[in-house]
Amino acid sequence: MRRIGQWGHGWIGSALIPLMPGRVADIVDNSFTLNSGRSKSLLSNLLRAGIARKMAVSENQSGIAEYHRNFWAGDYAKAYHDQNRHQFQEMFLDDFLGVVDELETVLEQNRSITTICEIGTGSGQLLDYLSNRLPTIKRFIGIDLSDATIRDNRERYPNDSIDWIAADAIEWIEQNAGPAWVFVSHRGVMEYFTQSQVESLFRFIAEKKSPAVLLVIEPVGLDHDLENQFESQPYGIEYSLSHNYPHLLRSAGFEVRHLKSKEYFSYELHAYLAKAEL
Repeated sequence: MRRIGQWGHGWIGSALIPLMPGRVADIVDNSFTLNSGRSKSLLSNLLRAGIARKMAVSENQSGIAEYHRNFWAGDYAKAYHDQNRHQFQEMFLDDFLGVVDELETVLEQNRSITTICEIGTGSGQLLDYLSNRLPTIKRFIGIDLSDATIRDNRERYPNDSIDWIAADAIEWIEQNAGPAWVFVSHRGVMEYFTQSQVESLFRFIAEKKSPAVLLVIEPVGLDHDLENQFESQPYGIEYSLSHNYPHLLRSAGFEVRHLKSKEYFSYELHAYLAKAEL
């Protein structure tokens, strides 16, 4: 029923797109990702749904991902993080703090791991927390597309053990990552990558940078049957991509543990701990 309502909006939005090219262009360039601080009206939501439907019908995941990338690399990303800092307490410390206990156990058993790299570090709150919680880790790396967000993190968290890097995370990891690292993705990062990008990243880490650990805490659409639906699919009001993380991780060569799931509104947040050759 959720998808029926979602794609019903998509049909209406598709009909409106030819009538409002200027507004569509603004949404594509600045505010396709919801909660952007602008364009939250019903009309903008319908147009966004229409754009997403056209992409989904043509199986154009890269188009959807590019629209999201425009937002997260742009001027509104920092404002989003500033407005939502409270969610770290509500949706990590309150709900998913136990995953750090699991990570600590892995680190205690593998003392050669001394680097944690966060993909899409955003507000930097998670990496700052981990830097104070995990004494065996000597280097923390936070990568984000937004220059403004990274500059803000450097000012907020003047910690010599943390490197804040403005870059495309996949490109940076392929060029700079080492073996025996932990890679972390927290609360909505991979959902803005295409399935092929996620597959390539997981495979690269497992094959080229093992031993390695991945801690993936990502949204999955409520209608995504992970037992039977292995292809990624658009979901929710942002039309980001729900990936089958256990399938993608195992296909890349990881041993996978499902740590926790919790439902929020139009998605479930899933936590997975994956290891390659540890």
